[in-house]
Amino acid sequence: MTLQTVRRLAADILHVGENKIRLVPEMLGEAQGALTREDVRNLIKKGAVKKLPNSGRASTSKRYRRS
Repeated sequence: MTLQTVRRLAADILHVGENKIRLVPEMLGEAQGALTREDVRNLIKKGAVKKLPNSGRASTSKRYRRS
């Protein structure tokens, strides 16, 4: 399976966009060997596929928009 497909499946499993998914460079070989959604779930548990945290919005910009 290609890395793009692994990224797409991981985004669907974690309910985030594809841009929020990061593949750990040391484990790319394992990610390419994934064949099923279950394999991608196992990669997430191992830490080969990670979800980036939400960046949010700075509180100062929020304060300016309220007034």
